[in-house]
This record gives sequence, structure tokens and C-alpha cells, in this order.
Amino acid sequence: MLNKKVVMVVLAVALVAASALAFINTANVQAQYAPSAETLCGGQVGFQVRLFSDTQAFADSGLTQPAVLFRATTLDGTRSKWLICEDSINQRSWKIFFVNRLLWIPAGSGELVPRQFRDNQP
Repeated sequence: MLNKKVVMVVLAVALVAASALAFINTANVQAQYAPSAETLCGGQVGFQVRLFSDTQAFADSGLTQPAVLFRATTLDGTRSKWLICEDSINQRSWKIFFVNRLLWIPAGSGELVPRQFRDNQP
């Protein structure tokens, strides 16, 4: 009886972990996205940020509520890129588009490049 419970818990944890990884990978700028970024940002989104290192994203502009950790590189070794709201570029925290909502990362966490910029750099 105890073994059945252990197996169920392990399976549930594995399912949650797999879902979380799939969720984070589909949010990357290399995936296709709808015009939701412009809607949420309130204007054109012409830039993306290429992360320098793994970066904590926050649920608030004051950077006090950790939300998710963004990986700097993807599984194939390319630099991770995220859409950035242009109205936040000169602020203490940058507002970025993440799965139909906005999160904030510390300013200077990465390099700003045009939205269509693609590379294969490790």
C-alpha cells in the first residue's frame, strides 16, 4: 500500500517538473507568439534581451517578488532571448513579455538586440 503512494507521488512530481520545463521553453522568444506582447506592453515591441547569465524574473517592478528563473542558454546552446517592453529600457527594471503576461528582470541583465535578431552563439 505504501509503495503505491510513493509511486503516485513520484509520478505527480515528474509530471509537474515536465510541465514546468515545457512552459518555460515555449515562452522563449525563438517560439512563435501572437501580438500579445504589443497589447501588454502598450506599444510596439522592437527589441529583445539576450541574457548574459541565468536571470531571476520578478512579478513586480521593484524586484521583490521572485517569479521564475530564466536560463541564459537553451538546450541547443544558443543564447536565450526574451521580448522586452521598450518603455522600460531606461528604468531600474526591464519589463519583459512572458507567456501572455509581463515580468520584470534587473536592468543590465542582458544585451538588447532587435526583435528579429537570431544567432547560434553558445
